[in-house]
Amino acid sequence: VVGSSVLLTTCLQTVCPLLGILTSWLQVARRWCCACRWRARSTLVDLYTPPHFELAMQHAQQLCILFVAFMFSSGMPLLLWLLPMCFGLFFWSDKYILLRVSRVPPRYSHDLASWVARLIPC
Repeated sequence: VVGSSVLLTTCLQTVCPLLGILTSWLQVARRWCCACRWRARSTLVDLYTPPHFELAMQHAQQLCILFVAFMFSSGMPLLLWLLPMCFGLFFWSDKYILLRVSRVPPRYSHDLASWVARLIPC
């Protein structure tokens, strides 16, 4: 009973990166539908301005999945099989969102990546 809730949460977190792609497609559809009705410059700028890429949020979601999988993998080895699939979906969805959907991000330094690397247990 306890393992089923952890497994369900992990499966939902595995599918979570696909929601970013879905929202980007919905935003394109919204632009296509609403651009002809809105004539004011400010509303068109808001409509066509892409969202920011939230790198810290992506790192937090990935660390959450990683730690849950490592903590509960001794009792539920299926989590170790979900982990590569989840990270693969994170990689491809982040790549699509970063390159096709979001604004040009600011130049990040290596500090966030090195901080995340220190958190991962070896």
